[in-house]
Amino acid sequence: RGRGRGAMAAATRVTEPRALLDLRAEAEVARHKQMDARNPRQFQVIAEALASAEQDYAARCELAKSKAYASQRSRLGTVGAGAGGEDDDVDEDRFAQVARLTDEQFRALALERHERASATDVDTALSPPPPQPRQSTAHSRPASSRGADVAPPRPPPGRP
Repeated sequence: RGRGRGAMAAATRVTEPRALLDLRAEAEVARHKQMDARNPRQFQVIAEALASAEQDYAARCELAKSKAYASQRSRLGTVGAGAGGEDDDVDEDRFAQVARLTDEQFRALALERHERASATDVDTALSPPPPQPRQSTAHSRPASSRGADVAPPRPPPGRP
């Protein structure tokens, strides 16, 4: 079974640690009890711990996302394809090659790969023509009934 559009998003999800969830709940309770006004130092400790945990979680999510992105680009075979001949170092890790590419280079390589695939596609001659746009139903009514259900425009206010 093929992977859908949300497959990459699902692959990059990182489970939230229990400590982070507990800190979020504790900070919410502290805000609800107005601890930031009543006991600002204790609230500051909770807020700093939550900020640190959120920062660690964001870093883990970013790392997982970059790994999934590199894996996807590698799986599609766009790394080094058509970039001026053979790869410089065959023994080099594919992830290192992906890390060196900029977004513009990746887009150019993907476009080249797409053009090569569409040039060798034999099934395009056998595919049906694209669908024609549908006619509007407003033109299918007789001319006498057009606008019959629409009220005539009113004159501007202040003029007879």
